[in-house]
Amino acid sequence: MISEVQRIFNDYHGIIMTEHQAVGFLLSHPRIVSEINEWGASDTCVRECMADLFSQEMIGKDWICGGDPEPLKKSWIKEMTVVINNSDYKITDGSIFNDTTNK
Repeated sequence: MISEVQRIFNDYHGIIMTEHQAVGFLLSHPRIVSEINEWGASDTCVRECMADLFSQEMIGKDWICGGDPEPLKKSWIKEMTVVINNSDYKITDGSIFNDTTNK
């Protein structure tokens, strides 16, 4: 389960999460553990829930969605990028947090 969480954050959300960080995330969110056990980490709803929980922890806001207005997306990306860069998390090379068109 830990490696699944790491893979989802890396592949879908552009965030490199260490094993220790993934364990901490799961321990902090026991409900997501049961969701992963029932549906799997690759389930769309589970992935979105994990992203929202992570974003709530980092900046107190839900993860952005495709239908959100562009100014909101850009503001969220800028805020998350600053917080992630000042944390122990890392950003993947192809991440939205590295896309200069979003800044």
